Amino acid sequence: MLSRRTVVLFLAAFGLVWLLPQTAAAEPAKSFVQEKHRQLTSLLHQKKSAANDAQVQAKVDELIDYAALTRKSLGTHWDELNDGQRRDFQDVLTQLVRRAYQRDLRRTLSYEVTFGNATPIDGATLVATVARNRNKPREPPIRIDYVLHQGPNGWQVFDIVTDGSSLVSNYRSQFHQVIRKKGFDVLLGRLRKKLERGES
Repeated sequence: MLSRRTVVLFLAAFGLVWLLPQTAAAEPAKSFVQEKHRQLTSLLHQKKSAANDAQVQAKVDELIDYAALTRKSLGTHWDELNDGQRRDFQDVLTQLVRRAYQRDLRRTLSYEVTFGNATPIDGATLVATVARNRNKPREPPIRIDYVLHQGPNGWQVFDIVTDGSSLVSNYRSQFHQVIRKKGFDVLLGRLRKKLERGES
């Protein structure tokens, strides 16, 4: 009869063997985020110009799956919209997310980003990073997790979790409250006003 220790070791080894293929499959997602971060950081350190802004936007658009982010942010309300409403909402949210991400990237150029593990989670892959302020070493580090999937355009991010706070979950909660109380048209109008005011 096998001893209890032998059984435990066998199960642990089996679990490790089962996990290795999953971990290996997640590595391309990590490489994708690392490369996009490198490209964006390089562009943002260059002199700001219209051409530079266009290059930065193009790289951000390669990184983020705005369509998936929009659908997940609306949750069940997505199914209630017609095609025109979906297009309008995705267009507005894309501009807001694009603007916010580029703004945050510029604000954190003095941060050193360390890439951690890539972990399969709920049919997607989470790439963990930690950002530390080089100029303020006593400032607490910021954990930023990128949640990716493989879509028609390859790996793309559809959610960003900052210190445990999910962008998609926050959007979903806010959007649901407005739609439930005021309706979809009011929500879309509010987001359009944010765009007009230069907010994100």
